[in-house]
Amino acid sequence: MKRPPIEIAVAGDPLPARYWASIQFPPNPKLDWLPLLQKHLPRPGSPELLYKRGEYSFGLDVVRAAAISLVLLSHLWRPVEFLGVAGVELFFALSGFLIGGIFIRGSEKGFGAGDLIAFWRRRWARTLPNYFLFLFVFWALLPPRDTDESTYFFSYMTFTQNLFWPISDFFSVSWSLAIEEWFYVIFPVVALFFIAAFRGPRPAILATILILIAGSFLTRVLNPTPHPNLQMRMVVGFRLDALALGVLGAWLVHWHSALVRMLSHRVIVCAAILLLPTLGLSLLHFGSSMPPVLVALLFTAIPLSALLIVLASLDCPAIGGVAGASIKGLSRWSYSLYLSHIPVLFSLYRLPGYSDFTDATKILVRFLGISLALLISFLLFTYFEQPALNALSRSRAKT
Repeated sequence: MKRPPIEIAVAGDPLPARYWASIQFPPNPKLDWLPLLQKHLPRPGSPELLYKRGEYSFGLDVVRAAAISLVLLSHLWRPVEFLGVAGVELFFALSGFLIGGIFIRGSEKGFGAGDLIAFWRRRWARTLPNYFLFLFVFWALLPPRDTDESTYFFSYMTFTQNLFWPISDFFSVSWSLAIEEWFYVIFPVVALFFIAAFRGPRPAILATILILIAGSFLTRVLNPTPHPNLQMRMVVGFRLDALALGVLGAWLVHWHSALVRMLSHRVIVCAAILLLPTLGLSLLHFGSSMPPVLVALLFTAIPLSALLIVLASLDCPAIGGVAGASIKGLSRWSYSLYLSHIPVLFSLYRLPGYSDFTDATKILVRFLGISLALLISFLLFTYFEQPALNALSRSRAKT
């Protein structure tokens, strides 16, 4: 029995219809697998293929906006502080996913030492200016309580403030940035080593991902802590797998799009949306009493849930109007907002008589603080962050 011509995209390009028309399928109605194949393999113009080519995805803006919104909500009212865990894990999964996609696309074209330096240069132009700006802002507004300021300064300048130990109270929001910065260094170096060994990016990148996931898991199992939320969740040596799982998502999109389509089923996505904050709540309230292996698994399950949400977001259609503009704005300003909301809120906590305010008044003050942080982040993005990125683009164009 001869099937009608169909067009299915594999590895980024549609197979010609004449190829499918030439295939003879056995006339077995009980084994009619073609509809399933058509359902799960991406077609030309599908979100996965657009992402493979490095094109813009509105769904990823939705994830970034949701992540920063969860972080901000966690500071409004103490009972929902577990939402902050979910928000940061979404940031980790999204960062790993984006970095993985950039690296995979580059590795297929050939990725040498010069490309690695350019890769780091782009990442650091995006992250370092704001980081060092707020490091000095914190130093001025909320200085460290420890008298050994030189030690603090060196550790925060080199992102070693939480390398294998818990972060201090000073500039504590930087814990997640240190994890990301170390991942940006470690992942491409290890991946390039395996690419040379395997003579190809596909198995090499997968090996790198699995090593980082397994290594982080074993590190957590072998080094249990009485307070995993502070002494494990916020420590670089325990959490590299949070971004490695994001890279796994990019790897699947690039080479196993059919599996991504199946993982993006609405039932699985709804379960992940419910599971992510639930796991965060479990970590905050029950993590200290869990066996080490269960804690290690919990720290794998949380970013895995976040990854499923990121993958599902690729199917999210763009929307216009105020809602669409708000999502894009929050997405663009999310990095500045993540850094600025803490010094703003902590400064408000020092208001005379703040401790005597009613709960409703405290929530109102925090809401006003977050609104102020939103304005600050807009100004920073417009007049500091974006000009720095534009300067990098101009310097690259000259070279």
